[in-house]
Amino acid sequence: MNKSIYLYEGDWQNGKEVDYSGPKILTPKYYDESQDIIGVLSQKYDRLIL
Repeated sequence: MNKSIYLYEGDWQNGKEVDYSGPKILTPKYYDESQDIIGVLSQKYDRLIL
């Protein structure tokens, strides 16, 4: 199985790879062109109030 998600303790060059439970491959999600999508770029994204 080819992985697309890697986690390291420390940095990726010198750190040790850490095993985790969960998906090991990224799964893209596609949206219909007729759907409206809103994105937010913020340093404090968790403070967004709708």
